[in-house]
Amino acid sequence: MKCTYFPTCQGCSYWNISYLEQSLLKTKNLESLFLAERLSAPAIEFVSCGPQGLRHRLDFTIQEGPAGTQQMGFYDQDRNLIDIAQCLQLSPELQQFFSEFRSIHFPIKKGSARLRVGPTGLRGCWLDFSNFDIKYLLEEKSILQSLIDKKIHVEVGQKGKKVTSLDGVLKLSDPEPMPWFETYDADLKALPLKALVSDFTQPSWYSAKKMVETLFDWTATQKTDTTAIEFGPGLGQFTLALLAKGLNVSVFENDASATECLKLNATENKLAENLKIHLGDYQNKSLPDSAPVDFALVNPPRSGLKKFTQELIRTNAKSCIYISCFPESMVEDLKQLIEAGYVMSAVKIIDQFPQTKHYEVCVKLQKSFF
Repeated sequence: MKCTYFPTCQGCSYWNISYLEQSLLKTKNLESLFLAERLSAPAIEFVSCGPQGLRHRLDFTIQEGPAGTQQMGFYDQDRNLIDIAQCLQLSPELQQFFSEFRSIHFPIKKGSARLRVGPTGLRGCWLDFSNFDIKYLLEEKSILQSLIDKKIHVEVGQKGKKVTSLDGVLKLSDPEPMPWFETYDADLKALPLKALVSDFTQPSWYSAKKMVETLFDWTATQKTDTTAIEFGPGLGQFTLALLAKGLNVSVFENDASATECLKLNATENKLAENLKIHLGDYQNKSLPDSAPVDFALVNPPRSGLKKFTQELIRTNAKSCIYISCFPESMVEDLKQLIEAGYVMSAVKIIDQFPQTKHYEVCVKLQKSFF
């Protein structure tokens, strides 16, 4: 299928070329980044999750249209909102949810929204509206109540407060983590990951599974008592997988909300015993002194590892897996790691963003000398 909104919509850029051509372009792009920095890399493996229909979360804008109409969608290059009825990037379950959601008219000038479907069929929305609009909706009642009546978990505002209904009165209660995502144990059995609708996750658990499979493949020789560190664990997508393999894992994260969900997920999946959590800005601060490290997993934001690169080198970890959605910053970090004696032994592109120029990269590094 071809997207009817292409090329006006700026969400995707590759609907005009075949999926095979897309895979070749992305592989060539990563090869060029390595070549420009004279980094020696093995052949790149391209892993497809499918050409479309992957996403389990949707972020979009709601805006008042002409003559009292309402628009829900994405922007063109001139920042004009395009009213989108169907997005081919969505999983069938999420597209159905979006189609139903579009029938609701929100009396606002403009706001942002996120929809999620969970692995068990849960449906949730996050309305990131102004305080004025949220107050109006709570007083108006019928719109938010209609969502609750449809078993939709509703969060509002920057703090993700839950909207609850009691005896016809709508109130805001504390944020409530729900199983919106999943990771996998050593047998690839699904483990629920609780979070807020408003929390960050990978866009799809289809692609998340491919990355966990890669993690298990690349750590197959790690012993169960291995000492591991992880930078940027988030909710625990990779942390729980490593813990399920029997590794002792210390994580370093700067998001307090994410670490609370990580604790919850590790506890509820009975994997908290061998987990240590360190909260702080470890892109810009030193690691606490600790026992020698056998293995490291890093999954930084778009800005890369920053100071953590030198901290990682200081641990003298025997092997490392680097996961990134922004290869430009990753290459800068890899230069320092290679200068310190690490060698790239495997590289994979996990294509969790089909029809776009973006992709996820997994790199396995081995220490060549000690």
